[in-house]
Amino acid sequence: MTTTTQTLDSLGGGGTDRLTRRGFAVMGRGIVRQRLMFTWAALASLLFGVMTVADAWVLGWATDHVITPSFEAGEITGSTLGTGVALFIAAAVLRTIGVIGRRLLGGVVFYRLVRDDRLRVTRRYPQLPLRWHHRHPAGQLLSNANADVEATWSIFMPLPMALGTIAMLVAAVATMLVADPVLTLVGLVVIPLLFVANAVYQRWQGPRIALAQSLRGDVSTVAHESFDGALVVKSLGREADETDRFRAASERLRDAAIGIGRVRAIFDPVIEALPNLAVLAVLLLGAWRVDTGGADAGDVDQSADTPSIGQPKLTTET
Repeated sequence: MTTTTQTLDSLGGGGTDRLTRRGFAVMGRGIVRQRLMFTWAALASLLFGVMTVADAWVLGWATDHVITPSFEAGEITGSTLGTGVALFIAAAVLRTIGVIGRRLLGGVVFYRLVRDDRLRVTRRYPQLPLRWHHRHPAGQLLSNANADVEATWSIFMPLPMALGTIAMLVAAVATMLVADPVLTLVGLVVIPLLFVANAVYQRWQGPRIALAQSLRGDVSTVAHESFDGALVVKSLGREADETDRFRAASERLRDAAIGIGRVRAIFDPVIEALPNLAVLAVLLLGAWRVDTGGADAGDVDQSADTPSIGQPKLTTET
C-alpha cells in the first residue's frame, strides 16, 4: 500500500492542467475523425435534452389546466384530458428517440475510434526496431493496444450526453425563469455545488484511475512472461516464484481498484443527494408561495424539476 500511495502522488502531482489540455486535444481529433456520426449523436442528445425540458413544461401545463380545474369543478372535459395525454405521449416518444440515438450513435463513434487506433498500434509494432521491443514487454504492448486505446476514447461514450445536458440546462433555466424566478433561483443553487463536487472528485479520482491503468499493463506483462516461459519455469522449478510474482502484481491492481471504489463510495451519495435536497427546498418554498398566492401549482411542478435536469454523473454513462 505504501508503494501504491507513492505512485499515486507521483501521478497526481502538477499535471492536471496539462492532462486537461491533452484531453481536449484528443476530443477534437476524435470529433474530426468521426464528424458525421458524432454530429448525429449530438443532435439526438439535443433532442433528448429539449424533450426533457418539454416534459417538465407539460407537467406544469397539466397541473394548471387539467388537475387543478378538475378538483375545483369536480369534473374534467374529455378534450382537455386528451390534449394532456397526447402531450405526455409525444414528449415521451421523442425523448425515447433522443436517448436511443444518443447512446447508439455515441457507441458507434467510440467503437470506430477504438477499432481504427488498435489497428494503427498493432501495425506499428512490427515496424519498430528490435532493441525497442527488448525495452517494452509483450504484456505492456498488449495493454497499450487494448486497455489504453479504450481509455483514450472512452470520453466519447458520455460526450454526446454532456453536450445535450448543457443545451438542456440552458433551455430549462430560460423556461423556468419565465415560470417563477424565485423558485428557479432556489433550485439552481445546487448547480455550482455539483460542479464543485465533480471537480473535487476528478482531482481525487484521476490519479487513481491512471495508476490502475498502469498496473493493468504490469499484470499483463507478468502473465505473458509466465505463459511464454512456462517450459523454462517448470524445468527450473520456479512455479512458486512466478505465482508469487503474479500475486503481487494482481494485489497492487486490486488495491488500486479498491481505492477507486472508495472515492466513488464517498462522492456518489453526495451527487445523488444534492439535487434531491434542492427539489425538497423548492417544494417547501413553492407550497408556501402557492398558499400565499405568490405562485401557481403548475409553476411549482415545473420549477421542482430544475435541480434534477442535467444532473452531472460521476460514472461513465452513455
